[in-house]
Amino acid sequence: MYWYKAKTILIIVFLAINVFLLTTMIISVNNSITVSDETIENTIEILLENNIVVDCEIPTRMYNLPIIEMENLERDMSVFAAKLLGEVYSINHNDDCYEFTSSRGKLTVKDSKFNYVSNMDLQTKIEDLNNQTVEKYAKRMLEGFGLNTNYLVLKEINKINNIFEVTFNQNYGGRNIYDTSLTLQINESGIVLISGYWMIPGNKKSNIDSFPHHVTSILIDFLRNQDIPKDKEIIITDIMLAYHVTPLEDIKEIQAIPVWIIVTEDKSEYYYDARNGEYIE
Repeated sequence: MYWYKAKTILIIVFLAINVFLLTTMIISVNNSITVSDETIENTIEILLENNIVVDCEIPTRMYNLPIIEMENLERDMSVFAAKLLGEVYSINHNDDCYEFTSSRGKLTVKDSKFNYVSNMDLQTKIEDLNNQTVEKYAKRMLEGFGLNTNYLVLKEINKINNIFEVTFNQNYGGRNIYDTSLTLQINESGIVLISGYWMIPGNKKSNIDSFPHHVTSILIDFLRNQDIPKDKEIIITDIMLAYHVTPLEDIKEIQAIPVWIIVTEDKSEYYYDARNGEYIE
C-alpha cells in the first residue's frame, strides 16, 4: 500500500520535472509547441491510478494565443439602443439598469446583459422560415441592426411551438469565446426578442502572446482539484483550449484570456488559466 502511494508520488514528481524541463520534450515549430507521447502516456497512467479516465484525445500541439481586448456594449449604450430602436427613444435609468423604449420595442441593459423585445406589428413577414433558413434570417436581422456578426458561430437551434430560438457563440482565431452568447427568438412575423451577454473582439489586441501552460500539467493539477468528486470514477470527455471572458474592475474594460477547459461525463466544466495553469473557480 505504502509502495503504491510512493510510486504514484514519484511518478508525479518526475512528470513535473519533465514538464518543467521543456527543452527535453518540446519542439518549437511555426510558433507552436509539441509534447512527447511519453509525457501523455505517463499523465494518463497517473490519472487512471487516481480513478480518472480520459475518454478523449489529449491535445499535443498548442499555439501561442493573444489576450483579446473585448468591446462592451456599455461603452456607448445610446449607440446600441439607436441600432435597435431608432434615433428617437425614451430612457429610464434605475441603479445600474437602463431601459430604452420606442415604437419599435423595448431594450433593457444591465452589466452587459441585454434583452430586446420587439414590436411585432412593424416587421416584414417571413414566408419560408424553417430549420434550414432560420440561421440565415437571424444573421440577416442582426446585420440589419448594424451589429457585428464577424465572429458568430451557431450553437443550437430549438423550436418551441411556432417560435425558433437561435443561439450563437463567438469564435476568434479558431478558438471559441465562452461566456458570451446571443439568442434570438424568431417566428414568421419577425423577431420576437434578442437577448444575451454580448461583447465582441475589438480591433486592439494585447501585445502579450504566450504559449499555453501544457495540458499534461493541467491534468495533474486537476486530480488534486478539491471541486471534483472524490467518491466515484471521473470520466473526462473533452479537453479544449478556448477563451474565457474575465471582467476587470471597470466593466467597460473586459478581456478574453486563453483557458484550458476540462469537461467531465456529468457535463461539469473546469477552467484553468492557460497562461499560468491556475484554476479559475
